[in-house]
Order: sequence, then structure tokens, then C-alpha cells
Amino acid sequence: RYIQAIDACVSEGMEVIIIDSSSHEWSGPGGCLEINEKLAQAKYRGNTWSAWNETTPRHDSFVQKVLHCDSHIITCTRSKMETIMGEDKKIKKVGMKDIQRDGWEYELTVSLSIDRDTHMTIASKDRTELFEGKEPFKITEQTGLMIKDWCDKGIVPEKPKEIDYVSLLDDCKTKEELTEAWKSLPLHIRASQDIIDFSKIKAASFNKIVDL
Repeated sequence: RYIQAIDACVSEGMEVIIIDSSSHEWSGPGGCLEINEKLAQAKYRGNTWSAWNETTPRHDSFVQKVLHCDSHIITCTRSKMETIMGEDKKIKKVGMKDIQRDGWEYELTVSLSIDRDTHMTIASKDRTELFEGKEPFKITEQTGLMIKDWCDKGIVPEKPKEIDYVSLLDDCKTKEELTEAWKSLPLHIRASQDIIDFSKIKAASFNKIVDL
């Protein structure tokens, strides 16, 4: 249903899709955890590990749809306090954890964690390098413009074609053309002994040596 909703948005030409919240795809009514539990009871005699053979591809399809969507996607994710049991058998808090499958935040281009009380934000993962290591900040319209600008600059320009300087000189029909072509060469090309030798041979073909 998430995939169908994203496809519906794209088909209507929406440039930005906001998913609030992606946690429901994983946890809660109709989420992957519930689907897996039902599959385990119905087909795998209660074996939830075996049921993941069917549930995981469904979740992976959702992740791939988000990653390869033609529209920009902003996903909101709920979080909870993550705890561990220490060596002293006491429960210890180790920070906030997204309510989604492990690694979800690392699939995204930018993952920003917002403090519930102060609304200050830090980057937990940032492929753009716009926010990584920066002081906590509040998300504003400017934040979105920065990300958009990064996206717009993401097009890799075509690699310039290599210039065949020998052919450039060889195409000259007169001494004057050869002189102008020589002057247009980059300094490091003029310093090439092969180019110097070829230029002298070409100049000699005009029965005059061009002053190099």
C-alpha cells in the first residue's frame, strides 16, 4: 500500500512526497512485524525466522521504491529509547533508535535527528556533507533549499574530450595558420618534445622554419 501510494503521487506529477510516518510500514497494524507474525502462525508453525523469507522481500521492495523514486521523498520516522543490559545486570539507556528496520537511516541521503524538547537537529547520517559535524540547528526553509541545491548540482558533467594537438597542427595549411595554432596551445603542451619536433617538421614543409 505504501508503494501504491508513492506510485499514485508520482503519476499525478508530485515533485515532493512526504511519508509520515515510515515507522508504520514496519511496526503497528499492517506493518512488517505484524505481517511476519501472522505468516509465522499460518504457514511456518510459529517459526518467525522462516516467515522473514516472505516478509523481507516486501520490506525491501518498499525501500527500493523510496530510493529510486523519480520524486524527492521526505520520510518521518518515530523513535524510541534504546536500552541494553550492562555487565552489572542493570538496564542502561544508550540513545534514541528509529522505529524501523535496522539500517533504515543509512539508506537515506540525509538522516536528521530532531530533539523532542528543543527541536534542535543533528545529522546522524549525511551523504551531502552539508550538516555532518555541524552544531545543532533548527530545520527551516533554508535547510530544504540547501538540500535542493545539492541535488541540482548532483549531475555529473560529461568528461571533456581529449584534444588531438598533433592533428590540430597538421591541419594547418599555411605558415600563418601554424603560427596561430602554436600560440593557442597550452604551455605544458608546447613543452612536449614530441609537439616541438612535429611543429618543426610541419614548418619545414612550408620551406620556412617557424620561430618557436
